[in-house]
Amino acid sequence: GWGKLFGMAGRSIHVLQHSESEGAAGAGRWAERQGFRVQICHLYQGESLPDLAEVECLWIMGGPMNIYQDRDYPWLKEERAYLEKALEVGKKMLGFCLGSQLLADALGARVHQNAWMEIGWYPVEMSGEAGREPGFGHFPDRLQVLHWHGDTFELPAEARLLASSEACGHQAFAWNGKVIGFQFHMEVEVRDLDGFIGCGQDLKNPGPHVQTEEEIRGGAAIHAARAQEVLAGFLEEFTAK
Repeated sequence: GWGKLFGMAGRSIHVLQHSESEGAAGAGRWAERQGFRVQICHLYQGESLPDLAEVECLWIMGGPMNIYQDRDYPWLKEERAYLEKALEVGKKMLGFCLGSQLLADALGARVHQNAWMEIGWYPVEMSGEAGREPGFGHFPDRLQVLHWHGDTFELPAEARLLASSEACGHQAFAWNGKVIGFQFHMEVEVRDLDGFIGCGQDLKNPGPHVQTEEEIRGGAAIHAARAQEVLAGFLEEFTAK
């Protein structure tokens, strides 16, 4: 079982990173503090995907691209096949933002433009199903989290919807007890924000669910610290199984 695997020396987490600005951030720092070996595959630099046989737990991070931009990011195709294989062999996986969309896609669900861009600190509401999922006991009913997305996923078959927001109905899902997708950025600490803010034109397109740079920076200290507390509790359970 997972507990046995993770109880062994040299526990490791493999991270698939899609852009320089969106790494494992606070989640990776938590893992290192817990003594995990965090092994990062920088896909955007052309690095090879890790051997699945050596992967215990896989984290799929965010990125400014869309999952269907194969022409601009040829490695997306290979990553999709890899995630399908990882699902097939029952790997434990956690996706953040683009990562959640890639997992939904690998599970056969449609990923498409959301009705709104959602950028900034907005609350997500937990569903009635959330409490049944390991680690989600650490989430309050409502939590302010960082959003930075224009796309969303349909709910994969047999997945449980765990969270929603006003702008986006599908914010988190669980599948098969081993796969979790967060549409939002639980992993971001204050020090990680510059990478997001400096990346792309997103903040130049105001909308009803897009905060200004000032609002995003202003809310960061309190909201990021709270999200990190919740994330730490969640990850402790998620990685212990």
